Amino acid sequence: MDAFVPVEAFIAPVVVVFYLHYVDISFATYSFYIASLCVLNAVLEVPFGIVSDVIGRRKALLIGEVFLGLGFLVIIIFPGVPALYVAAIFVSGGGALSSGNLNAIGYEALRDAGMDKGHFTTFLARMSTVSISIAAIASLLSGLLAMVNLALPMIVDILLIAIRVALGFIFLMALWPRKNIQRKESVKLFLTRCEIWDVWSILRTRSFLRATTLGIATFALLRTSLNFYQPILIEKGISQLQLGILFSGGILLSALVSRGILRRTTIKIHTYDAMIIFVVLTFFSGMLFWVNVESSILVVCGFFLHQVLRVFIPAVTVAETHAAIAQGHSRRTTIASVVQFMQAVITGIAVVTSGFIQNLMGYQTTVGVLHVTALIFVVFLFVLTANKPKKKYD
Repeated sequence: MDAFVPVEAFIAPVVVVFYLHYVDISFATYSFYIASLCVLNAVLEVPFGIVSDVIGRRKALLIGEVFLGLGFLVIIIFPGVPALYVAAIFVSGGGALSSGNLNAIGYEALRDAGMDKGHFTTFLARMSTVSISIAAIASLLSGLLAMVNLALPMIVDILLIAIRVALGFIFLMALWPRKNIQRKESVKLFLTRCEIWDVWSILRTRSFLRATTLGIATFALLRTSLNFYQPILIEKGISQLQLGILFSGGILLSALVSRGILRRTTIKIHTYDAMIIFVVLTFFSGMLFWVNVESSILVVCGFFLHQVLRVFIPAVTVAETHAAIAQGHSRRTTIASVVQFMQAVITGIAVVTSGFIQNLMGYQTTVGVLHVTALIFVVFLFVLTANKPKKKYD
């Protein structure tokens, strides 16, 4: 569902332009809004993760999608700061309610089918490749739609969310194998002392911490950088249509590269190896963003490297984290929500800090500082866990 109908596929290439000109807010206000989403996500993640395990992951996923669509609808109908923060409640609530559920459902289903962690890693990476390929087409159309009306890309995304909900109801509810429904005992809203200890014992394992930390660093880097692609290119005289074309080209090229690599498979990629990939790609993308020249091609190349990161690193880290949780664990989404909580906090700090730095140093220097910080963070993690784990897959 995420692969073939990606969330925010159309608004993403022009998202900053949309908020600055359609909603009519400053870049600092936009950064604060994104940080507010991160704070709300952090507050709601764990409670809503528990709720997901109680009411069922499939139901929670669909309800979360509905809330997300309502949030976007509020922004379209009532552009302005007051409605923006009302929408934030729906968007954050929907995101917190649905986050982690699709991966949890997918991992359990693949394990039930006799597949291991490596197959799940490969599956996620290939689905990400499909997703960014579709996003490439959406980016091209997004530029055309934005030239007509800045609201159109988000309106299309709202319609796509409605399609996601419909597909989710069909495949996750109506057609879901009956043997996989209600096969475990009911989950209580409040965790027992034994359950709390069990969750804590999983969260503090070395492999789980290594994977989640790398995943959080990757998400924070990519999400915060998303705020800067468009302003940098606009400063270089790029139009909204050209933005769409450049984003489409960068995404499509990264999808082709990822597809070529995935012909061999990602089964043997470990978190330790993923750290090396992260360091290399982040170093080169940071250099490309930092070079202050008139040409926009270097920024697009940096964006291309980010898309490659987007395919491989989350696939490895998500598979590692779910593999650390026992098959059929009743609190799988609760554990995943703790990770999402930490991710929201770190990303919120990165977004707010980058907003302040931008006011002092400009867009390109801020992105460079962001990359250096991410590199230091992950290199420190790399050194801290330098003993390479045995390449054994469950």
